[in-house]
Amino acid sequence: MDNIILAGHSFGAASTIMTLATELRFKAGICLDAWMWPVRNETATFELVQQPLMFINTEAFQTPKNMEKITELLRYSAMIPDARPGYRRCATIKGTVHYNQTDLPFALHPFIKRIIGATSKVDPFIAHDLTCALMLQYIKQQLGIQVSEEVDQVVSRHQNLIKYVDQIDGVSLQPGVPTLAKEAAASKASSSSRAASTSTSPVESPRKSALKTTARIESDV
Repeated sequence: MDNIILAGHSFGAASTIMTLATELRFKAGICLDAWMWPVRNETATFELVQQPLMFINTEAFQTPKNMEKITELLRYSAMIPDARPGYRRCATIKGTVHYNQTDLPFALHPFIKRIIGATSKVDPFIAHDLTCALMLQYIKQQLGIQVSEEVDQVVSRHQNLIKYVDQIDGVSLQPGVPTLAKEAAASKASSSSRAASTSTSPVESPRKSALKTTARIESDV
């Protein structure tokens, strides 16, 4: 299998980020309503994530602090050499809650759903279909596979429910719009070269460090 895509929900989305940083065989990643607290101190690891990555968020779950960390990771898009427009994306589905990206809204009694916060303003079937359509659309675009008309129609039909992050620090996250990725990458490479020429102390591989961090996070949970 050459085109393996990794996806995770909530804590699983945080695990997706750490896995992409340490395992390059995954071609792209999808973070569903990422819970960024477990990786809040892993800024150095964010830079190691080179693959295409999309965040699909629910409106109720994402706090300003959580979005701040997502934005921090997206900011590294500018440092990826030859990154295509739309390489990184972030979308929030309005009127949705954390459980809309699971099967709980379909399995639980309405009373239980109200207690645990699994009731959303948006019809759960629409939230489910739109989440799946956004995932399929992004994955196929990144793999160079034609997106089916049915998938595009779902996204187009519910466009009013989608709020995109358009750009980060002047770097476009929208498909088809030029980015500053090459310029930023060249500047970063130049800085790294100068730093390497003045440093003689051995340092641990960043990817090896990220592997240790992933193991520590899993053991803490």
